[in-house]
Amino acid sequence: MSTAQRLVQMILRGKPDQFNTIIKEYLNERASVMMEQVYLEESKNILEIIKPIQAQLELSKPESVPVTQFIPENSYQLRDGAVGILTETQQEAVGKLYKSLNTDNRQRLVKLLSESQESFNRVLNLAKIESKK
Repeated sequence: MSTAQRLVQMILRGKPDQFNTIIKEYLNERASVMMEQVYLEESKNILEIIKPIQAQLELSKPESVPVTQFIPENSYQLRDGAVGILTETQQEAVGKLYKSLNTDNRQRLVKLLSESQESFNRVLNLAKIESKK
């Protein structure tokens, strides 16, 4: 039954004092519907703003090295001028560590291997610890 029909019935039954209750119920219901419509519209607007930004982030994301293609090298020319050298055992440990990581951490590991002597040593220590598990 519509709000108008309910109001007419209240008049016909002689209960005009219930008008306020019916009108409040109607306004609350209408406000809820309007809020939902505004929410949906704003959500669409936000998604439209986010899509180009997300596309730019995807384009600027460095390509990941597939698990099957990553083989640690025997030596790394580090950005700080030093040279990091890996033994065969260390190469295997770093390779196993790499395979156990998610994509983002794999990229970090590859980056850390050529960053500095300190980061190179941290990767080796972590690989050594992980290989013992």
